[in-house]
Amino acid sequence: MTRGWLVALLFLGACAHSPGGGRSGPTTTLMTMRVFAAKGSYLIGEPIVLTVALANGSSEPLWINGRLLLAQPRSSSGEIWLDVRDDKAVPFQGSLDALDAAPAPASAYRILQPDDVVARNIVLDPAYELDRPGTFTIVAHYADHNPQRPPPPPGTHPATEATAPPVTITIRKN
Repeated sequence: MTRGWLVALLFLGACAHSPGGGRSGPTTTLMTMRVFAAKGSYLIGEPIVLTVALANGSSEPLWINGRLLLAQPRSSSGEIWLDVRDDKAVPFQGSLDALDAAPAPASAYRILQPDDVVARNIVLDPAYELDRPGTFTIVAHYADHNPQRPPPPPGTHPATEATAPPVTITIRKN
């Protein structure tokens, strides 16, 4: 089984076991989010790769910005931001994604059908300076603050904001 399918199965299983059967609101449109670390423990300087996944846990198609660009919190030029902290917040320092920091073009938008999942790998460094040992909690967020967002196609609903449950990683010297 490929890693992508494994992530999707784990993600959809988590949605199916969420309170309310993964549905909420009058139109039952619900986008859920998860973040997965490739492993739980890393050496200082080792690349830390996270998989960020969005799933449509509703009965209706959702209109999302599928670019999933890592950026400053609530930026109009990105859709994903992370809260990274140990005993204090680790500030966002920019990322390779910042090279593509213009608002998303219309071509970045896509329909996320019911029970579909879209995922993207994100490398935490150099976006976050994690050069000290410790245990870090990471919370991923999705929101589309693009001022030029195209309207959703007929029969779809615009995706709302989503926040993933926290994931914890440990960074050690050796």
